[in-house]
Amino acid sequence: MVRALDPDDAGRCVAKVRAELARADAGLPAAAAGMWAGDLFPAVALVKGEPGAAEQAGDAVLSGADGAAVAKALAALGIEGAGIWRTLSRPGSGVLPAGAAARVGLQLAAIDPAIVIALDATAALDTATALAVAVPPFGVPVAARGMILLAVDGFEASLGDEGRKREIWRQLRGLDRAPEYPKSERDARRRPVGPALF
Repeated sequence: MVRALDPDDAGRCVAKVRAELARADAGLPAAAAGMWAGDLFPAVALVKGEPGAAEQAGDAVLSGADGAAVAKALAALGIEGAGIWRTLSRPGSGVLPAGAAARVGLQLAAIDPAIVIALDATAALDTATALAVAVPPFGVPVAARGMILLAVDGFEASLGDEGRKREIWRQLRGLDRAPEYPKSERDARRRPVGPALF
């Protein structure tokens, strides 16, 4: 018999994910901790390597022009409305690559997205290391630990250059070629749907 999730159970689930995310941030300086935002049960996780102007000003991750552009690109791919979660892999200057990868790995284990998009080379390195796979070529999706990892070559840096924007769009369209996992009820609940996906 299947029963609906009790509101107390839902609250405990949220508390558990928040505790796991706090544990991932435990080794960071106070100013760098908590540099993530979004749905705690997402279909898509966005990983940005270094803080941009918006994050350096104290705003949330991907709250600047790059965040608006990513939202627009995901909507064009048919992913709008799916849960989205955002993080910085290296939220502070004192975060070393090994620590960044460990943190991203703990974060991804906590939120368990179907798709992870690394938005630049730093994020791609940190995320691939976290998932114990080779850094994929930009625009080529790879399966890793029950997730699809896609890396793009500098999303924020592309915003001022039309040629680079087109190249990033081509790389994002790599999700069209994402490897398929066996179907399950769980995947159906969290995997985004859209004309260009799966």
